[in-house]
Amino acid sequence: MYTSLTNRRSFIKKMAIMSAMTAAATMFPGILFADEQERNLPKGGGLDWKKAPCRFCGVGCGVLVGIDKGKAVAVKGDPKSSVNKGLCCVKGYHSVMSIYGKDRLTKPLVKKNGKYVETSMKEALDLIASKMKTTIKDHGKDSVSIYGSGQWTIPDGYVASKLFKGCIGTNNVEANARLCMASAVTGFLTSFGLDEPMGCYEDIDHADVFMLWGNNMAEMHPVLFSRLLDQRLKRGVKIIDFATRTTRTSMAADKSIIFQPQTDLAVANAICYEIIKNGWVNKSFVEKHCSFNKGLTDMGYGLEDKYKFKDKPEKIDFEAYKEFLEDYSPEKVEKLSGVSAKDIKYMVAYYGDPNKKVMSLWCMGMNQHTRGTWINNLVYNIHLLTGKISEPGNSPFSLTGQPSACGTVREVGTLTHKLPHGVVMNEEHRKHAAEIWDVPVENIDPKPTYHTVEMFRALDRGDIKFMWIQVTNPMVTMPKLKRYRDACKKEGRFIVVSDIYPTPTTDIADVILPSAMWIEREGMYGNSERRTQYFEQMIEPVGEAMSDTWQIVEVAKRLGYEKQFYYKKRNSYRRNI
Repeated sequence: MYTSLTNRRSFIKKMAIMSAMTAAATMFPGILFADEQERNLPKGGGLDWKKAPCRFCGVGCGVLVGIDKGKAVAVKGDPKSSVNKGLCCVKGYHSVMSIYGKDRLTKPLVKKNGKYVETSMKEALDLIASKMKTTIKDHGKDSVSIYGSGQWTIPDGYVASKLFKGCIGTNNVEANARLCMASAVTGFLTSFGLDEPMGCYEDIDHADVFMLWGNNMAEMHPVLFSRLLDQRLKRGVKIIDFATRTTRTSMAADKSIIFQPQTDLAVANAICYEIIKNGWVNKSFVEKHCSFNKGLTDMGYGLEDKYKFKDKPEKIDFEAYKEFLEDYSPEKVEKLSGVSAKDIKYMVAYYGDPNKKVMSLWCMGMNQHTRGTWINNLVYNIHLLTGKISEPGNSPFSLTGQPSACGTVREVGTLTHKLPHGVVMNEEHRKHAAEIWDVPVENIDPKPTYHTVEMFRALDRGDIKFMWIQVTNPMVTMPKLKRYRDACKKEGRFIVVSDIYPTPTTDIADVILPSAMWIEREGMYGNSERRTQYFEQMIEPVGEAMSDTWQIVEVAKRLGYEKQFYYKKRNSYRRNI
């Protein structure tokens, strides 16, 4: 039975891979896998292989891109990368295909009488700058905004923050990572006081057990998952899939445990209950490093305008925490979660064993949870009670989905309250930013304005009149979407969208700017373990496409900020506009 099941799984996986490769070859006949491309080169020919981080998720794999006659034609994993060690997933291997789609945006488009008309990049940038000037003059600095993403490169985010917060003086800067990583960030801050991960990828090489909390790594982070599988072959580690549904990760795991949606919170508390009951608390660690707090519980309904929390966190002691957990015995939680008390105790046995190193891994399953901050906090509680944290192989690790949510959004200040170093509310942080930006410190407003959802509400209300959207598709991703789509179309609103392909968001734009993609420009990304990786421009951008960084720089100069935006390009890609 075991042999036939294994062979069937192997057969299905091989067929899936073959189907994907066949489909790719059919759709993109000019793009081949690296080894096939090299085999088909004429004698004496060769590819110019250049190094870059992959741009399609937050793992940060290193890739080598094969360039032939000014075109990216092949991709392979970089064997020198400590992240992926020469491996790539299907997205990495096909990454250069996305550059050459037939519907790439190649020229700026301006909406006139309800229809898009091609124009030059110079005219489009002139129009954007003009609209920003008149909007600020008529409605004040907080009437303009910019909305980016965790796909912004670090330079993109830096110049966006510098222009809007430092020069214009508005904190109307946000990114789509607010929608996916806010729970992770708030979980870090409330548990540790700092938005930094407790581990790194190297922990994979030391852990004995991997607990995957609602994380389909086999499909979403396949290269990292392959490292888990490699460790199982080498050292016999255990992989436990704890999720709401059966996935390919479940099939590959040593044990799959299915829970009712939302009830992972109760299961996490049950694990803590059992750890205390069995005497598995690392008392020395807890006494030296932990304090106990009762968190915010009166959550209300966060999608309402101008929502605010009604309660405040308060300090408690260990005994009060222990008493709180009395409602979460495995037997009680079994009835709520659908997870048997036996399976809960199975998980506890690994967390509680001082001789087992445990790595907890999660991503959007927890971070886009309706109580995402809470579940982050609760998994941290498990590691803190047992002292299994911040040492090789013992770490709770929140992965991310976008290539630079950790490098751009978090590190160069593309959220309303953030600065490249610190927060707008802190005077010393404002002084530091003003110095490096070469602006008066008074320019930087000490009060945050709108988080992402509130920013779109402000657009609907008319508090914001101008919005520049780069590298993201909010007309698909926003909650209560009809409200914000209608808001973008209201009289007196002006929407600029920078992208590489048409999307539902470009459909509502007044100006569409064609963006250079990935290796058509230079940049940096920061991945889940906060590894910053640089990549160079390898090929010329299509048509009049321009990097998001230089779009912002050119508009900044037109707004009169030449002193702050003195940057010059060194290669042919920099056009005179």
